[in-house]
Amino acid sequence: NARQLAGILAEKFETTRDVDDLYEAIKIVKNLVDELQQGVTVKSTLHTWTVFREYGDLLLRKFGETGQINDLNESRKYYELALRTAPYHSYQRAGTIHNYAGTLLKLYENTKEVEHLDKSIDAFREAIRLNGGNDALILYNCGMSLMTRVEHRHKRNSGERDENFSQDLEDALKYLRD
Repeated sequence: NARQLAGILAEKFETTRDVDDLYEAIKIVKNLVDELQQGVTVKSTLHTWTVFREYGDLLLRKFGETGQINDLNESRKYYELALRTAPYHSYQRAGTIHNYAGTLLKLYENTKEVEHLDKSIDAFREAIRLNGGNDALILYNCGMSLMTRVEHRHKRNSGERDENFSQDLEDALKYLRD
């Protein structure tokens, strides 16, 4: 099936770094996305939201190759769509939120728009809540995002600490220690 082929091509890309494989996988999944958005009957809700998530994943990989901010914006859009259509109790939800948070963090790093950083931290915290704090990578990424916000606030306030500075610092240390 098309999703399996796209997955194999994406894995091949990870091994060979041949961008043609990545672009072919993106084209395949984009066709599935277009069908879903045109109202083509799908087998299940699971299929719908996972196609959106997979497209977001592929666009994030593409950003890693091209550095084009548009790929990040599109990735964010499709993660948001996936999360709106995903069953709340899906075991994959925390991972999808984690990827979404990572995309928001990359948007912050590239645009310096603090809104992206704040949303990223909120999303990381939601992923931690959903998985009970049992994923070291999510804990680490949340901690590092909080440290980025601490540094941003410190620079913005010319070294003065605001009321949120200490809480962010404490939370970052907690997540990084866990």
